[in-house]
Amino acid sequence: MASDKMRESFTTGIGVLDYPHINKPKTQGKFPTGQFHANLILEGEALESITARVDAFGEKAFGKKWAVLREMKEYSPLKPNKNGDVYLANKSKDRPRVADVKGTLIPFKYMPNIGNGTKARLNVTLNKWEKGVNCYVNGVQIIELVEYTGGNAKFEDASDAGGAEGYTYEGGDDSGFADAEESNESTPTKASAF
Repeated sequence: MASDKMRESFTTGIGVLDYPHINKPKTQGKFPTGQFHANLILEGEALESITARVDAFGEKAFGKKWAVLREMKEYSPLKPNKNGDVYLANKSKDRPRVADVKGTLIPFKYMPNIGNGTKARLNVTLNKWEKGVNCYVNGVQIIELVEYTGGNAKFEDASDAGGAEGYTYEGGDDSGFADAEESNESTPTKASAF
């Protein structure tokens, strides 16, 4: 068996993000982790490639024992979702870097709300831990963005309801909503991970 400090970084093929938490860590819901994640559903060649890579890493780390471990979803980063799709599960304590389709890094203050269904590829690190293999996301390259809009509530004009003038959003300056974790970057740079 290899050393316990075994790691391998690489960039995946293109897949579809499955309810990502890239802009903010997951702190709510059924399983709040307090971490960022960009679970990626893969199909076809991209799935075959990542499966071969994870299996080669697992076999190097655990030998023949990997054949049993890979079938237990808690010990492998490849997992089935409720629709039967296979995704690459990953996480990170640190916010992953985000790049556009051309590989240009997007400063945090300009980052879109990356939503479910976004086509992307990831820069990840496979990591051996005592009982299996896990995966850390280092970066996300957006291929086709599906922006998260905060749900599906839609309203019609109700300005004549109740006889009052009502509130109308006029747009304007959002500087009062600056994120405390904003990056100091002012110009986009090329992403070396992609």
